[in-house]
Amino acid sequence: MPVDEALQQRRELAFLVLSGLFLGTMGMLNILGLTRFLQLGQIGSWPVVVAVGALPYPVTFLCTDLISEIWGEQRANQLVWVGLLLNGWIVLVLWLGGILPGLPGAPDETFFAVQGLAFGAVGASMAAYMAAQFTDVRLFHFWKRLTGGRALWLRNNGSTLVSQLVDTTAVVLISHYATHVLPVRADLPVAPQLLSFIASGYLFKALAALLDTLPFYWLTAWLRRWLKVPGAGAELVPEQPPPRCAAMTVTAPLSLDHFLAGGFDLRQQLGAHLSLSAAELERQLPLATEALAAAHPGAFNPDQAGSFYENEVGHAHLLELAAWHLSSADYIADTLRLQAMFAKGHVLDFGGGIGTHALAAAALPAVEAVWFVDLNPANRAFVTERAERFGLAHKLRCFRDLGDAALPAQFDTVVCLDVLEHLNDPSAQLEQFAQRMGPEAIALLNWYFFQGFNGEYPFHFDDPALVERFFRTLQARFLEVFHPYLITTRAYRLA
Repeated sequence: MPVDEALQQRRELAFLVLSGLFLGTMGMLNILGLTRFLQLGQIGSWPVVVAVGALPYPVTFLCTDLISEIWGEQRANQLVWVGLLLNGWIVLVLWLGGILPGLPGAPDETFFAVQGLAFGAVGASMAAYMAAQFTDVRLFHFWKRLTGGRALWLRNNGSTLVSQLVDTTAVVLISHYATHVLPVRADLPVAPQLLSFIASGYLFKALAALLDTLPFYWLTAWLRRWLKVPGAGAELVPEQPPPRCAAMTVTAPLSLDHFLAGGFDLRQQLGAHLSLSAAELERQLPLATEALAAAHPGAFNPDQAGSFYENEVGHAHLLELAAWHLSSADYIADTLRLQAMFAKGHVLDFGGGIGTHALAAAALPAVEAVWFVDLNPANRAFVTERAERFGLAHKLRCFRDLGDAALPAQFDTVVCLDVLEHLNDPSAQLEQFAQRMGPEAIALLNWYFFQGFNGEYPFHFDDPALVERFFRTLQARFLEVFHPYLITTRAYRLA
């Protein structure tokens, strides 16, 4: 949805302030750098010594963590690259100041002293900066993906503590061996002195990182409220152009944050697929459930259910599923977390609709291939197009039914969500799943055999005899596997 101008200005201002604080701190610490060493205390006989340039450095990690949390990995990496350019600019200015002729008689010893120390600091910090900041951003998003957007403290500290160690070690070693600017005593062994510098610097930075946990929590919560960023762990995504261009390319990663931010770019892709403007798509989505219900033939022969979904619903099913996925993002996010726990090898997504779970599964490293099966040709066409746009066509293939000879004989994971209640013989479908599951396979299933208190789900089967056969088959053929999510989807292995 378009963002109003005032909100967009707030978001740009917040990013500008954090970026300015990051870049200003980087410039300051590179100039101050190694101009003075401070003894902040002593542990036994070990003095805690840090360079004055290290004092503001923890602020840079707080800035990149906040930008990573709110604006995402790509924007944080962009800022890191700009910081590298700033380092190069500082070196250029210092170099020019040294080679251009000075005013005769004017003292320039101070400049050359600062230049020598700054060259050493910048030279050491540029390599350390690249390693540490990219490590911080990468680890931050690793923990964020692993915890599904939860455990804010873990991604804040788990990324910063490791990256600070990388930074401190690199700065000390490069400063000594490449630029020789550390105050190392020649009459003492070098290695213990370098270890002391590393330990002192890291101790200071680690304590600063732990102390910024509460400010990070507070600033994250405040920024989410002020900038209207939806959902825990969600990120701001750039506004997309009106979705009419069939050649539109989507490059965002299929992370949980990406789904929470907009269903894996669902509005843009569906609008482009159906050749609808953004305004027309938004008009149709709230009406999609009623439109699909109106298309249902009502009291019909159960044998006609397959024909209805294959030949009659068409694009109406796409709109209805899109409306539900966008309005129930938090619930579906938990099913994606569950899928990430179990999905591996060859994954069958049976009745996969608009492809949310198939795409997310295809993006998982443990998944070799996803086999998407759906009667509706409109669904298959849309999911094929989405897989191509996300660069996942080599791992995701679409089929009409399980009888296709191209499908593997057995699957390692079966995903069947909100489908069984639409089948005229769901117990037979369970038997078919059991026959196609490998010995260690997991099936993720849910169902809702109910037409609603007011008939709002006319396309669900709810015959008591059908439901009883289903549960008898389920209990005879499958054993439930515990998972920690409070959702209707359950995990099963073969009994």
